[in-house]
Amino acid sequence: MRLPILLALLIPSTAIAQSCAPGSLGEAAARALGIQRKLLATSTEQMETDVPPALQPNLETFKQSLIDTVQAELGCAETAPANAEQVQSVLIRLLQANKPEKPFTPDPPDFNTPVTGDYGDDLKVDVKAVPKHPDLMSIQITYDIECGEDNILLLYRHTPSGWERELVYKSPILKNVGEAFGDFFQFSLVPSDPRQQYLVAAAHGAPWCSSRMSEFSVDLLSPSAGGRQQARLDHVNYAYSRGDATPRLKPEPDGFELRLNLSSRDINFFEYTGIFRYITTDGKLQRIQPIANNARAFVDEWLDSPWKEASQWTDASTPQLKAASNRFDFSLHPDYENVPEIEFGPTRACTSDPHLFQVQLNLSEGTKEEKHSNLYAQVRQNPNSFTMLSITPQPDPTCNGPDLMKPAKR
Repeated sequence: MRLPILLALLIPSTAIAQSCAPGSLGEAAARALGIQRKLLATSTEQMETDVPPALQPNLETFKQSLIDTVQAELGCAETAPANAEQVQSVLIRLLQANKPEKPFTPDPPDFNTPVTGDYGDDLKVDVKAVPKHPDLMSIQITYDIECGEDNILLLYRHTPSGWERELVYKSPILKNVGEAFGDFFQFSLVPSDPRQQYLVAAAHGAPWCSSRMSEFSVDLLSPSAGGRQQARLDHVNYAYSRGDATPRLKPEPDGFELRLNLSSRDINFFEYTGIFRYITTDGKLQRIQPIANNARAFVDEWLDSPWKEASQWTDASTPQLKAASNRFDFSLHPDYENVPEIEFGPTRACTSDPHLFQVQLNLSEGTKEEKHSNLYAQVRQNPNSFTMLSITPQPDPTCNGPDLMKPAKR
């Protein structure tokens, strides 16, 4: 199920050589700490997903003061490239960040009892040299919000005249905790037009207080360089399961790959590993295979994808598969009542073709009297992908081997 797009706030940042104003660094850090103290002293309701209106401007000012502190530090850095560890050490000291984890203290059992410290606490700063780009430095800043965290990403390039900021990536003014860049936050540089030198793929989740299910977003960003303003070139948004597995984003020669947990259509199996492999084409994100690591997960993802995507993973000689896809597309059935519930049956290999597999779908549908029926999805395994060949009410008699997949049930 695809959830509504969550917009990101991108601050235009022109690459301007920094200057060092006496005392600017200490003043910026002191301002950030002063706002943080106000946030920590503010009482908020437990598990409240709406950010209190009185807190919103202070939270936004806090984010900007952190950015200003980094700007002041790199503006005062020596002409020679600064060491990432040295910059991090200075920022940690000035912002009193990266403190040891506090002992767990349970909130009051009564959710109506206000608490303090849910916003602005546990400030962390992570400064790194960007792999394969020795003149680039990344600064990631993380801080607590209700039921999660928010993140800021900054990228700076070293030039003969000093450090120039090329990217500021942060959440919009938070009116709801789900608008924060949290749950997980990862980025990678990806190939681009040679004139742009690089693009940035940034992926993050959406914090929430009461559900394992949430949404994640991927933004394709063009940094400010060569007189160009920073821009968001593309944005994709999907549902995912905030399970125990940590999402992992890794660069690929022509793009990047993100793996995380997705919610299965079969509640007995609960989750499966989703693969989001993208290449960048003309400043756009194009999802390509693999989308799953086994035949059953492929069928799960195929059923959960809109036809625009599913058609790319489908044998073009089977036009009726579009109707099958639409039958399971929640976006086409707002009341959900016309979408059958699924329990996955056996996954079997087929003797007719060593690369052919059949996945059984046990369906339940109807509001008053449930109707039960079976469908059988035939899938071909390719060297690094799968192809949906057909979905039929009758099984292929050559697919009669043992069940190849028995995931642990919840």
